[in-house]
Amino acid sequence: MEDRNILERVLAGDENPTNLPLALLQNITENFSEERKIGEGGFGKVYMGVLRSGNHVAVKRIDVNTNTLDDKQFRREFNSLMQVISHPNVVRFLGFCHNTEGEAIKTTGSKDFVLAQRRERLLCFEYISNGSLDKYITDELRGLDWDTRYQIIKGICEGLHYLHKEKSIIHMDLKPANILLDDDMMPKITDFGLSRRNENTCTASERFGTRGYFAPEYLNHGKTSFKSDIYGLGAIIKEVIKGHKVVPDNNINVLRRWRHRWKKPPTLQQYQQLTKCLEIAKRCRTQEPKDRPFIWDIITCLSETEIRNVHIDKISLYSDDDMLGVEPLELSFHFEPNKQITALVKLTNETKYYFAFYIVQESSLLYCTQPNKGIVSPGSKRTVKITLKTQGNAPQHPDEIIVKSTRVEEDFTADDNITSTFEQDGRIVDEVNLTVVFQPEKPKAIEHTKKKWNKMVESSSSDEDKPGVSATRQSNRTGAVPLGFNNSTSYKDARGQRTEQLERLSLHAAPSTSHDKRTKMSNRAVDLATGAMGSLLHKLDEILKDEYNLEISVKTDIESFLEELMDMQLALRKVSQVQRDNLDDQIKRWADGVREMSYDIEDVVDGFLVHSEHASNMGYFMGLVHKMFSLFKRGKTHNPIGHAIKEIKEQVKVVADRRRRFKVDESVANVASAITIDPRVSAIYKDQKELVGIKEPRNELIKWLSDKDGNGDGPVTKQQLKIISIVGFGGLGKTTLAKAVYDKLHAQFYTKAFVSVGRNPDVKNVLKEMLHGLGSSSAASLKEKHLIDQLQELLQNKRYFIVIDDLWDSSAWDVIQCAFPRNDCGGSVLTTTRILSVADDCCKHRRGYVYKMKPLNDHDSRELFVRRIFGPQESFPGMPEEISVDILKKCGGLPLAIISTASLLAHNPRSRWDSVRNSLVSMFEGDQDELKQMEQILDLSYMHLPHHLKTCLLDIGKYREDSEIEKDTLLRQWVAQGFVSTTRTRDAEDIAGDYFYALINMSMIQPWTIDYNEEVQSCKVHDIMLDLIRSKATEENFNIVIDSPEVMTGEQKRVRRVSIHYNGEEDGQILAAINSSLSHVRSVLLFKGSLVPSFMVLRYVRVIHLEDEACKRLDLTGISELFLLRYLKIVCGGALQHLELPSQVGGLRQLEAIEIEGLDVLTFLPPDIVSLPRLSHLNYTYTDTGFVLPDGIGGLRSLRTLRGVALLESSVDNIKGLGELTYLRDLEVCSRYKIYDEKVHKMEWKMRMDGLCFSVGRLSGSLRSLFVSEDSGCHIVLQANDWTPTHPPCRLEKLNMTSCKFPRIPEWIANLRNLYSLSLFVSEVADDGLSIVAGLPSLAYFEMQSYGHRFPRGERAIISGAGRDKAFRSLKHLHLICPNLSLAFEAGALPSLEKLETHFRFSISAEFLPIGIKHLPAGTLREISLVVDDSRDDITAFELEQHKSVVEPLLKGAFQPHHPAADITVKFSDERWL
Repeated sequence: MEDRNILERVLAGDENPTNLPLALLQNITENFSEERKIGEGGFGKVYMGVLRSGNHVAVKRIDVNTNTLDDKQFRREFNSLMQVISHPNVVRFLGFCHNTEGEAIKTTGSKDFVLAQRRERLLCFEYISNGSLDKYITDELRGLDWDTRYQIIKGICEGLHYLHKEKSIIHMDLKPANILLDDDMMPKITDFGLSRRNENTCTASERFGTRGYFAPEYLNHGKTSFKSDIYGLGAIIKEVIKGHKVVPDNNINVLRRWRHRWKKPPTLQQYQQLTKCLEIAKRCRTQEPKDRPFIWDIITCLSETEIRNVHIDKISLYSDDDMLGVEPLELSFHFEPNKQITALVKLTNETKYYFAFYIVQESSLLYCTQPNKGIVSPGSKRTVKITLKTQGNAPQHPDEIIVKSTRVEEDFTADDNITSTFEQDGRIVDEVNLTVVFQPEKPKAIEHTKKKWNKMVESSSSDEDKPGVSATRQSNRTGAVPLGFNNSTSYKDARGQRTEQLERLSLHAAPSTSHDKRTKMSNRAVDLATGAMGSLLHKLDEILKDEYNLEISVKTDIESFLEELMDMQLALRKVSQVQRDNLDDQIKRWADGVREMSYDIEDVVDGFLVHSEHASNMGYFMGLVHKMFSLFKRGKTHNPIGHAIKEIKEQVKVVADRRRRFKVDESVANVASAITIDPRVSAIYKDQKELVGIKEPRNELIKWLSDKDGNGDGPVTKQQLKIISIVGFGGLGKTTLAKAVYDKLHAQFYTKAFVSVGRNPDVKNVLKEMLHGLGSSSAASLKEKHLIDQLQELLQNKRYFIVIDDLWDSSAWDVIQCAFPRNDCGGSVLTTTRILSVADDCCKHRRGYVYKMKPLNDHDSRELFVRRIFGPQESFPGMPEEISVDILKKCGGLPLAIISTASLLAHNPRSRWDSVRNSLVSMFEGDQDELKQMEQILDLSYMHLPHHLKTCLLDIGKYREDSEIEKDTLLRQWVAQGFVSTTRTRDAEDIAGDYFYALINMSMIQPWTIDYNEEVQSCKVHDIMLDLIRSKATEENFNIVIDSPEVMTGEQKRVRRVSIHYNGEEDGQILAAINSSLSHVRSVLLFKGSLVPSFMVLRYVRVIHLEDEACKRLDLTGISELFLLRYLKIVCGGALQHLELPSQVGGLRQLEAIEIEGLDVLTFLPPDIVSLPRLSHLNYTYTDTGFVLPDGIGGLRSLRTLRGVALLESSVDNIKGLGELTYLRDLEVCSRYKIYDEKVHKMEWKMRMDGLCFSVGRLSGSLRSLFVSEDSGCHIVLQANDWTPTHPPCRLEKLNMTSCKFPRIPEWIANLRNLYSLSLFVSEVADDGLSIVAGLPSLAYFEMQSYGHRFPRGERAIISGAGRDKAFRSLKHLHLICPNLSLAFEAGALPSLEKLETHFRFSISAEFLPIGIKHLPAGTLREISLVVDDSRDDITAFELEQHKSVVEPLLKGAFQPHHPAADITVKFSDERWL
């Protein structure tokens, strides 16, 4: 009987690939119907198979023809596939069918029958949803971003490495069509029909393949080897980077085009990745196989791109964009018969050069292009009107138009022969292809909108050169300039899932697959500049779709005000470019009002979307809907959405009229920048005697410059150019330190200069200032190149010392550093910057150093504080201790803050000092002149941030002073509040991580906890920076912090985000505010649990975060009514005894995260929690035991993290259900069991461990972290004798299985190449045990527990040196709890080790001490912890003390002579656990 579930079991990992019944494959493909066909090639067709469970597979049906008649091709592919067990970059093989049946066939013209054979040869694979790579191949200017392209290249190389190195398989048909892409855009190599085993070099009698990809030696002589695949790989890399495999190897032009795409200079890593890939592609395409690299050489070359401190001189060549901007890249014509159709192309020149353009129409269609050639001057734009003349029928195929451009001289005019200019030899001509697509006729419902666009086309087509006009003025209105709107019909949500129902109802800013969207991806987030406008416009576009069943009149109303909202969004962007203090009060009020209006309208739209999602249960949700619609409605309520839209339309009209009346656009354009004095100037001219805490860092920098020890008084030695960069946030004293070094050393240099750059530098002026400082002058008309030539000539063969102060951008440095000749005369350059990446770029030179500024210590802080108040003569006056302590704590060692507050005290009588101290709770809210300079300096960093980073930074202001802020919490709340948009290839949380690191890079927040993978886990904010953040948040009405009842007094604006720090008895004013100014709050941070129920009435809330150490009982039943809730976090102290959750949460369709910390026992989870479609994080940090998995846990398909699972109390079926969570990255389970009897429960434990093993095998493609860990309760060690996942989780980065005892180190761990943290418990360490782990290339932390060994007396476990496959090459922390294990370290062992923890037996003696301690790296090893296990119960306290007195000197004496700089501690286990 046919086994219909065999494929389900293979997919689940329960069985290996096997012979599949023909009837089964016919059934799941509907007998190979045309509707199920998804691909076709030279050897057969591919069909989609749908299993009973709904899972999809791909079935390849090999055609019977002259090439396949002998089954050679089938056997070749089958043999290769059976060897490829599992690799994330090779498509997964599921089974085969080799079926032959006899059939009687009547011959033509005869009554006789002949017996014929009907053959079926089929192969079955996993189904990859995103199709093949060839569909994503585009040029540099469009399509996939660079990060995605690089990861695709890297993934293909890793897959090919697996085939070549581990399986000795030559693929023989590598091409983009044979690379599939999954939902995460991970490449998977497929189609092994031509593959063969590598037997050095062999000769093939027949040639199959695709021209352009198979190697010349195969084409000409039939020779095959690994190098044959490498030739095809080179073509693929070229296509991924450039869009075409036959493009000439002009790397400079490729870099130029990518630099134009990035809209900023390449980062060092981007430059390295791009140039390495181009170099690899070129080497791969060489004619001679011996000249091509092996795949392992390519992998090594790619890994080198992760190294940051590499000197690259040529990167400065690409700091300036020297291409003409052309957009859109796709013109969408909405075709109407016998009517002219017009679209616009915008040419934007954001460079300092002049460009000629020429538009070529390589088409038979009749276009009219006005103008088709011309000049675009620097800082200006041109609009080209392209009209398709009347056509009876819509063109059937896409068309193409080419925009050519080239740089010309300033005196070149439109009257010159532009066409011939493009034909001149040696001229660089850029060609940008515009794809033309034709859409069907637009519905009549939006005809009036089309007319409006026609008017815009007519008015903008006359818009000629306008120097200085922002190119974003019109380009942000629409992606392609259409005559209507092209709404996206499909996009991915934050997890990348293609589920149409979820996508339609998602209240997030989701990504688009269309180039023709009304709102660009970058404009769809909620941000400080435009409020909720970006998110709102996208949602309004969505609800116009037919599936929402809006009345025609409602759609018409929405269309009528949609364009006004888009124009307001652009106006808000312009307003945000001007510092708020420089804006007219009317404009400020207008902008604030528009932002508030956008929030109100979005609340209404969100209510409608929620209502639509739950239309089947209208009564359940009408309360929310009517409450939201009541924001606007005044009349009848039988059609609440219709009345709400009419009210919105009226309000938008009022605000639009006000914009025109106030002349917002003209006023903003005419705002003159205020002329201010550089606030850092005084730091350059400080008297050295006034400086405090400067001597030590000054001497350290001089020591670096001189390459010698000393106190900084010695001479600077002659050597190659040295570059030092001082980095730190504003106010730390970078300029002061640089000037101190300059003053100390300048006498040793004949040629020296001190030059400031600033936030918006004119690089030409900087170069002139440098010349002036060096005692030379320059003509005013000289260009940058001539100034650089003059500087190089001046500095050549001289010892020079130059300080470049206050750098903000790497592109400015890339030009400036060209002036410094690389001679051997002892040149030195010192730079200062607030931005870490800029400091790194300055010091990419091989003799570069980055010095990170530190705050002053307590002693220096107090000395500076006292000197500034009383002067240097009175060192220890009668300063009230409590005042100085409080103020200095607030200043946190920041010299600028100490000086500013000390000056404030000095200008006030002592009787007012206490009052001044109290006023400093919020430094920037008052009007003290002494603090203005500090505010100006810190404000420079804030103003330099882009809008999305300002938004995220102000959100951090809600936390308390000195709080350690968890990164994951921060990122998830940013996503939940809509501050982050997804892209097609990356989800919102990953992008939020980029924002987080950007704020660290800008020195706005400080990294705090950093793991062994160099990942920042938490951050802190300096108190002074926190004050600035809160001041800005209050000014922008972004967030309000309530730290006392008085904050709520007086007139309050409508608050969208609130943080309640107040924890007193009086709640009356806060509760009253809930019904007034807080009634529309979206994000709540509470430090008082008793207030939680009161906030349950706030129907607009998206984020609730509670932290309360004293709360005993917490009622959260009200959250079931918060239908917009996306994030819930509860952090409790040990006092919380009862947490009450609602019985049902199925209505929380937007909920993404539930995180609970500190509760003793989580006794209940609502059973319908498994129905939440967007739940990504379900985390419980337990103190007693974990939570039981709910039935149907496999339904939470969006889940990414799951922590706190009670493994032994959950059912086996639910544990296996974890394998359905295909997006799960982090899984943490605990092994506590409340009541147990090992004899009774041993089998149940094994069943659950087997279930977990089954699930981990199914999650091999997604899992990043797995913890099976102990807790503080009754811990059970689970036996893991045969615990081997079917498919090892190859992407795993962290693995902790200390609750599971393995017989020895499992061999499958050797496959975890990405692992950086590993903790294991093994029964014994076999002689080859450590070698399994030693080869893991990324392992930084290794903990192993074992109380047995297999080494005879006198033998040791050897940790080999670098000569043996670089064992433990990345390990930083080694923690061995193996008291019976004796070690031997070879020379070169553990080259990166920073911390060593190791245990010894109680009866330790010299013979059991490690051998080769001297070989451990003295340069990095800083901490050594030696623990002696106390396993004897019969020893007396006196005997124990005697034993300690012998053992401690024995251990220290073994380690200290070789590592005198390390901190060495010796502990006994009884002390360690106290």
